Amino acid sequence: MTNKLKKLRSREELFATIMDAIPVAIAVFNQKREILYSNSMMDEFFIVHSLDARSVKLLERIAGGGFLHEDSLAPGAAIMFDPSLSPLKPFITDIALLGDEGAKNYSLSLYRVKIRLPELDSFFVILLLNDVTQLTHAKLDAEAASLAKSDFLSRMSHEIRTPMNAIIGMTQVARGSDSLQKIESCLGQVENSSHHLLGIINDILDFSKIESGKLVLDMVDFSLKRDLNVVLSMMRPKAKERNISILLNIEKLENDGLFTDSLRLNQILINLLSNAIKFSPEDSEIQVNVAELETPDAAADESIYRFEVVDCGIGVSEEQASRLFNPFEQADGSTTRRYGGTGLGLPICKNLVEMMGGAISYQSRVGEGSTFSFSIRCKSRHTFDEVKEKEKTVFDFSGKCCLVVDDIEINREIIMELLSVTGIKFETAYNGVNALEKFKASPEGHFDIILMDMQMPVMDGCAAAKEIRKLNRADASKVAIIAMTANVMQEDVQKTVDSGMNAHLSKPIELDVVFKIFQKYLSGKTES
Repeated sequence: MTNKLKKLRSREELFATIMDAIPVAIAVFNQKREILYSNSMMDEFFIVHSLDARSVKLLERIAGGGFLHEDSLAPGAAIMFDPSLSPLKPFITDIALLGDEGAKNYSLSLYRVKIRLPELDSFFVILLLNDVTQLTHAKLDAEAASLAKSDFLSRMSHEIRTPMNAIIGMTQVARGSDSLQKIESCLGQVENSSHHLLGIINDILDFSKIESGKLVLDMVDFSLKRDLNVVLSMMRPKAKERNISILLNIEKLENDGLFTDSLRLNQILINLLSNAIKFSPEDSEIQVNVAELETPDAAADESIYRFEVVDCGIGVSEEQASRLFNPFEQADGSTTRRYGGTGLGLPICKNLVEMMGGAISYQSRVGEGSTFSFSIRCKSRHTFDEVKEKEKTVFDFSGKCCLVVDDIEINREIIMELLSVTGIKFETAYNGVNALEKFKASPEGHFDIILMDMQMPVMDGCAAAKEIRKLNRADASKVAIIAMTANVMQEDVQKTVDSGMNAHLSKPIELDVVFKIFQKYLSGKTES
């Protein structure tokens, strides 16, 4: 072998080594569209897509959309081989091909390269193929998610504005009426719409907590039968409006005492029943079936409970079912327009059920109805000894003084009006600085409890609580400071604890909860 040939061979080997190290499929063609070289990734591409590198139609198969006739090479690719045209910009396009591993997406590039060696062709064309299948799928998924969220925001606008319209409208009607009966009717509709609006907000917050992993189950002992009766008593009036009956069937319930999150279990049942009522025709029937399953593999104090909600409503098609538990989506657009809803209920249910050690499933036929089933696993016992509540507790906080701190006047007025029946005295402050000044200016022991909003201008509630606790006076460490805020995320609750507050009240205020907290901190039994 001559030195010239050896030198040429070493160059070829070096070239091949370099090309194989590049993570892109590369092939070199001459002017006749014949392949002269392919790196290992291009060879793998040929195998996956059953392509013959020696075929005279190889380029047509790759850059012609898969067609086999002579003129199938894409025009932009074909001119790369026309010697009369120069200079040329690279030809770049996206292609999709079927292979052994299914559909694949590639970014295809063709470049013309001039060669100055007289014994070789005047130019070559280099083909580069970059596998962008995952990137394409990610792009499609992102576009679908973006579309779903846009659709969700559109639905949310409708869902929020509808009860708000009722609240504003009924308030205006009540203001213009002298009829006590009319005013009471308007107030009832305002209250119903407010609860509906609060339910929408709670769904959004719940899903946000689930996505961030911050939703925690509140484990309590309770009677399953009692909770089932509470849920059905809540849902039957709504069902009765459309003459729909709800039947409860309980089978093999040996252990009525459960230890899990009662509120979340009720939330799942309420959501499934709400959907069943919403999608069922008038004069129909909904069944709620509950059973304690045999659990030979469970611990001695554990049980598995199965719940079914069976309706004879519109049903769900197979295509719609694929999106049923996806957040921000609903079965289809027409369902949303006709029945409303946020599209978060079932995803929340699915996550809650899984947090409670179970799974949720469904069976459905279009036009015949649906059965949604879920199970939970929890500690159990034969009976639950319920502590009987007093018929009605009268709260008397006469002689006590409360400082209400909120930058919004109507919020201060509401809490004072609600608590006026207790005999407690009130003073108010409009931000944290104002509250701190009033506390400093008061005699020691003047304030027994402080209701503190978290978000306020000048100084927020947490900062104000910290400053009060720092004061060099005996009551600064003893006065009860209660957060009263719309900030209800777990991190917000932790902020109130870290700032020295004693408890957390979420807005809208639940009066029973307020009374119990006041009773706890004004009874004199609480530790400082």
